[in-house]
Amino acid sequence: MSSAIQKLSAAAETTGLSFDRERNILYGTFGAYAFAVLVNASNVRYCSIFFHVTRDGNAFIANDGKEIAKESNKLLQFVKPAGAAPASFLVKLEKDEQGTAQRILDALNFLSAAFTSRGYVNTCENCRHEVATEPCAVGNGLRFLCPECFESVSASMNDKAHQEAETPENVPAGIVGALGGALLGALVVVLFGRLGYVTALSGLIAAICALKGYELLAKKMSVKGAIISCIAMLAMIYVGHRADWAIEAAQYFQVDFFKAFRAIPMLIEEGAIELGQYLKGLFMVYLFALLGAVPTVISSLKQQKTKYTVQKLN
Repeated sequence: MSSAIQKLSAAAETTGLSFDRERNILYGTFGAYAFAVLVNASNVRYCSIFFHVTRDGNAFIANDGKEIAKESNKLLQFVKPAGAAPASFLVKLEKDEQGTAQRILDALNFLSAAFTSRGYVNTCENCRHEVATEPCAVGNGLRFLCPECFESVSASMNDKAHQEAETPENVPAGIVGALGGALLGALVVVLFGRLGYVTALSGLIAAICALKGYELLAKKMSVKGAIISCIAMLAMIYVGHRADWAIEAAQYFQVDFFKAFRAIPMLIEEGAIELGQYLKGLFMVYLFALLGAVPTVISSLKQQKTKYTVQKLN
């Protein structure tokens, strides 16, 4: 069975669109409208069709999106845009490449007719003019730009890249930020522990908090910053795990939390807390934390590399 990306690649020939193999995006112009089709990030059984259209200078109306999806007889599902993101529709991928290509073709035909009948025109996201546009990779997102705005946005992003390159990385402040962010992640570990869960979600949250904390105070992110953030995360997760046991000890011995926290090594030494059980719990917390954190750190470093890039799809 073909993968979702292979299905989109194969659909390029049938739909007349192009396929960017670097970013796995099916794109082009269908009718009077520029589209970009990506495998849905949260569910690979669907693809997302993005566009940027306006009517009388106003953004696409969510109610129109819902009506179009309803009229399509389950062909489309409207996704309400978040913030400034382009509006999109979901289309379910078929089991084979030919079926997927036909389904995407049907969806584009339906959307093109629906936009035209409702008076929507293809517009540039930047200047809002009714012009021919192309989907472009801007930073870590996708934008529909006319040729003039592509050059303008490219120049602006280059300026930002130069400014960041000239900004010194404040490592000491970044360490403080990473520790502060990781501490929030440790609180999540404690919370999940209190609820009886050991989950990769705690690692994901801890990693995000540590990375964002470092970047916020250091003013930039680097491989060094990612390493520091990971160390801070692991240290604070250890503190969080010990705090989880301290809460149990405080309740059992009816003492305050800080006294119980300091007494954990003594309780382990005296056998009140079984060392094997304590270490097993710590290992599981670290294991699940890393399962959530490692992809987050890798993704963050990749995004840093492309944060200021502006490229046309190819």
